[in-house]
Amino acid sequence: MNTVYKNSLSIADDDDYIESNAKKYYKKCVQTVNNSVLIDLNLIEDLHISLKKRIILYAVSVLKGNKINIENKHLEILANLYTTGKRYDIMSDLKAYIDYKKLVLCSKIPEYADYEYEIETDKSYTVNGQGIKFKLTDNTDMSDKTCMYVSADNAKKLVLRNRRNGDKFAPSGMSGEKKLNRYFIDNKISQDLRQKIPLLCINDEIAVVIGYRVSENFIVTNETKSIIKISICGGTNE
Repeated sequence: MNTVYKNSLSIADDDDYIESNAKKYYKKCVQTVNNSVLIDLNLIEDLHISLKKRIILYAVSVLKGNKINIENKHLEILANLYTTGKRYDIMSDLKAYIDYKKLVLCSKIPEYADYEYEIETDKSYTVNGQGIKFKLTDNTDMSDKTCMYVSADNAKKLVLRNRRNGDKFAPSGMSGEKKLNRYFIDNKISQDLRQKIPLLCINDEIAVVIGYRVSENFIVTNETKSIIKISICGGTNE
């Protein structure tokens, strides 16, 4: 048996080993969410680079539907991405970014349009496919723990919108304000969600990060006379 043939068998064995292990780890650390493929970096960070790249290759091929034009240089880049927040154009139909120790692969970085409109109580509104109902009530109607309650005393203007650069928020139970983006980071809210999360502003101040937290400045107390009850529903603007 000549040396070239022996070497080819050895290389084939190595490839089989990488292949079988990549498939095993793939099932543990990769998931498909909507139109993106997510790889848990915590589960692959200690793996050999060859194994990492093979797992990433499978993930990319699942996203693209094929392995066409996927080169080693692309896999090298993806295997060494660790900076949260940065976005990368790997190929025309392959984008990537890190979101809380997950490598996110997608064909297009999601973009969400800004929205902002004045609202009325006792109506339902839909933003990003999510129905939100606002009801003006008092402290006798606060038994539903799935709802959020916010003081509306002295409320002159109610606005429903998504975040803006420079937004600040005073989370309940804390003293002082913090940047809204810092609140999102501290609570590990993914980048994809941040632009979608609806904010209820009262008199131009963020009163509620809907689904998450009420501002300390709008907490309901025993002295509160007017309360807005917020519930997530399937309603439309009506």
